[in-house]
Amino acid sequence: PEGPANPDGPTEPETPLDPDAEESEIAAPSKVMDFTFGVRKDTTITLKWTKNVSADGYVVEQYKGGKWKTIKTIDKNTTVSYKVKGLKASKTYKFRIRAYKIDGNNKLYSSYATKSVKTLPSKVKKFAYKKRTKNSITLKWKKNKSADGYVIQQYKGGKWKTIKTIKKNKYYFQLTEE
Repeated sequence: PEGPANPDGPTEPETPLDPDAEESEIAAPSKVMDFTFGVRKDTTITLKWTKNVSADGYVVEQYKGGKWKTIKTIDKNTTVSYKVKGLKASKTYKFRIRAYKIDGNNKLYSSYATKSVKTLPSKVKKFAYKKRTKNSITLKWKKNKSADGYVIQQYKGGKWKTIKTIKKNKYYFQLTEE
């Protein structure tokens, strides 16, 4: 089922599975708590939440094309994560989740918990040195359209150290030894 067009829209009332069903005396489940993200990559995000003991399952929705769309219905309250696939690098996505409880022919819903999260930029490709001299090396890579900049690190003294942060999408760097 699709929700309201407003990404922060109101929750929908309980949805009866049978329109002639009697009203339920069981309360709707409580709102999903600790809704956040776990592993975040360039094309996937894993959503996480705390188990809702008053629910039978969860409905995960994504805001796409100006409206909310159900991307997964989870029929166990013990499942507390969902991996969203097929996303684009460096884009912000909005998700929401609500718990549900089945009472006979009625499905009772909690209010929504909402989260926005941005995917990571895609990996740097064709990273190599362009030119090397006795005192310097020029590094080059393919321009990454999903990046706003780059962090150049050097492994020295048993650990990685940042030696340069490039804030523009420039795709080369010269390192000179002092």
